Amino acid sequence: LALLDRLIRYGLLGVLIIVGIGTMIGAINLQGWLAWKLVLFGGVIACGVGIRVSLIEFFRVWREIETSGSDAAREKSIRWIYTWGTGILMLLWVFIAGIAAISVIKPA
Repeated sequence: LALLDRLIRYGLLGVLIIVGIGTMIGAINLQGWLAWKLVLFGGVIACGVGIRVSLIEFFRVWREIETSGSDAAREKSIRWIYTWGTGILMLLWVFIAGIAAISVIKPA
């Protein structure tokens, strides 16, 4: 199921970005604001994938700590993953805010 989930996410991500960019360059006939909204939604999905990868790595390091104990490198890794994941979350909210703004404004 995890493989199916990833295939759907990556496929949808690709379709959204291709349709959005295709509209921006004139290859696909959609409203410009809708193209931007699709690209931003692709960004939301990409952030979700990034968060998932961060969590997988985070828990992998914690399993190492549980098994072998903590050391400076593992502690540094935990802090880095936390910082990276927080950055992805902030980017996610930027994409969501952009989608909301475009939905309200609907620029040409």
